[in-house]
Amino acid sequence: TDPLGNATVHYFDSSPVGRWQYSLPFRRCDVDDGQVLTPPYPSQEIWDGTPDTGTKLRTIYVEYDSDGRDGGPEQNKNHRLRLRRVEYEDDPGFFQQTVYSDFDGLGHYRTMTMTGNLGSGELRTVFTEYNEGSGTLLLDPEDSTPLPGNNFVMPGVNAPRDRKFSDTRRFRRQPSRRNKSGQETSPNQTGSGFSRVCPRRVPESGTRPPQGDANQSQVPGIS
Repeated sequence: TDPLGNATVHYFDSSPVGRWQYSLPFRRCDVDDGQVLTPPYPSQEIWDGTPDTGTKLRTIYVEYDSDGRDGGPEQNKNHRLRLRRVEYEDDPGFFQQTVYSDFDGLGHYRTMTMTGNLGSGELRTVFTEYNEGSGTLLLDPEDSTPLPGNNFVMPGVNAPRDRKFSDTRRFRRQPSRRNKSGQETSPNQTGSGFSRVCPRRVPESGTRPPQGDANQSQVPGIS
């Protein structure tokens, strides 16, 4: 509950069935009739007020995946969020959803797809080429033997470690500038092609500005 008295309800799985999902942040059973739900599962509810007297504003649904979902003595095997969906209860029928796919076996999803029906900005697909050229690692979580479809190749010591991005939504570039050497620079542009949200101004010398410089924050009582 926040200082205004609005509540967020969080759910965690406690069902003995499907042990790999135990304690993950969602509920698989209906709170009213106890029936098993289908994914995605409710994870959070955001209320204007309290659940007893207020109005529900949002419901957040999630779906997880795991390397150990088929059983085995050890169930904690790389659980990961696969889908997140927000439904706007105060505007029935409206939603936003993010789906992650093309898992590389090493902790990364290579594709993120955003959909919705709010009418602006929610349709987007982002591709990130994690471990490009190394394939996908698919191992049995019990004995680490390769599974069908495994084509992972360990990169060499000198293999490039950069990641490539592509995005179906275009970003506006910051205007280029010239430094004292006459070279064009884009101080707000990162190497991946995206604009910094909060660009940081750094002196050309690469050193911190002296005391009293207009670019340095001054905190009363601290020298």
